[in-house]
Amino acid sequence: MIKRNILECMTLVGKAPSHYEGAKTYVSTGAVDCDHIDYKQTEQVTYDNRPSRANLSVTSGDILFAKMCGTKKTLRINDVMAKYLFSTGFCAVRANESVMIADLLYHLLSSEQFLTQKDPVKLVEMYRKKKTQPEMVYILPTREKQYRNSQ
Repeated sequence: MIKRNILECMTLVGKAPSHYEGAKTYVSTGAVDCDHIDYKQTEQVTYDNRPSRANLSVTSGDILFAKMCGTKKTLRINDVMAKYLFSTGFCAVRANESVMIADLLYHLLSSEQFLTQKDPVKLVEMYRKKKTQPEMVYILPTREKQYRNSQ
């Protein structure tokens, strides 16, 4: 087992969307129920008529979690979802695969422990300064054991 700072386990990703033609599916934080999208709550938006919060573009393999403290809304982005726009109320991360496999990061970001600790302002600030709070350190199995246990 190895102690790891949460920031060693992931990289902040996601960016503003490039100009696009036609419509895209916009997923607000309200359209996500725990770990899935309620498609009745999504909307089709063009580049020019999208809400200001519809400004997060992601790629397949990314993991999204709601920034709001105590809110359990976590998604693993697949090829279909990678075409959507997401609310800036989500934080997009990618597992640092040399430290933690994506499956384990997803489960960690969905855990009650993380949900009670997360503070979006602190998390982004910690990432920028490469600092962490003591409670944001996790004891993890080695990378080899993580991979073996995910099979």
